[in-house]
Amino acid sequence: MYKYIAMLTDFGTIDPYVGLMKSVILKINPSINIIDISHDISSFSIRAAAYILLVSKDYFPQGTIFLVVVDPGVGSKRRAVVVKTRNYIFVGPDNGVLYPAIIDDGVLDIRVIENSKLFLKPVSNTFHGRDIFAPVAAWLSRGLPIDSVGRRIDINDIIELDFNIVKLSSIIIDKTLCGEVIYVDKFGNIALNIRLPDFESLPYGRRVKIIANDRIFYAHTSRTFSLVRRGDIALYINSFKFLEIGVNMGNAAERLGVNIGDKICLEVENA
Repeated sequence: MYKYIAMLTDFGTIDPYVGLMKSVILKINPSINIIDISHDISSFSIRAAAYILLVSKDYFPQGTIFLVVVDPGVGSKRRAVVVKTRNYIFVGPDNGVLYPAIIDDGVLDIRVIENSKLFLKPVSNTFHGRDIFAPVAAWLSRGLPIDSVGRRIDINDIIELDFNIVKLSSIIIDKTLCGEVIYVDKFGNIALNIRLPDFESLPYGRRVKIIANDRIFYAHTSRTFSLVRRGDIALYINSFKFLEIGVNMGNAAERLGVNIGDKICLEVENA
């Protein structure tokens, strides 16, 4: 028996989709604890969901089942999978959304969801979250062996999504460092695919030249966006140890005119 199912979707909370998935789960396992990671992932944004899953998973108890439904290919030939890693189980579509998290935690077993006896009947063409993913996660939480879900496949057989994370021990001063926007939160803060080992790895108070979509901006390195003047741009390490660009009381993504996938280059000047 498992204690927790953690849900991550792009369904929002206006429509009944999340509530219906939870109801299906609870009918199968009334004792399970359901945790909402987020249901406000930007619609269809596989990359945003993959980032949130990657940076969130380690804060959950060992044995948590992650139920991830950001599934723009629902009803197509895309596969549904269950992945067992060193510490967790992941249930979701094979579209790359699970990939960074499962690789980071270490894959032990991958199964294609094929056992229709586990599904809610009839299975709709447009709501596999309710009819396939939720009941499979619920049965797994009751102790169903993962090999009962379907045939085993290799890690090389699933869809990859690679953030190409740049891991640095410290920022190189006076050298151009380029990265990719991997997430924009509701405040417009821009997370880059550049990761540092700790919150002290960034020299604070340095002037930074930012090049985004052929436009130039200037910022300062800081411990947090609130330590620069209101409306100014800050470069800091976010709570997940990724480099992030923010505007104090403003929206950095709008200011820089960037979206997920865009390239940003940084030049941190000497003091």
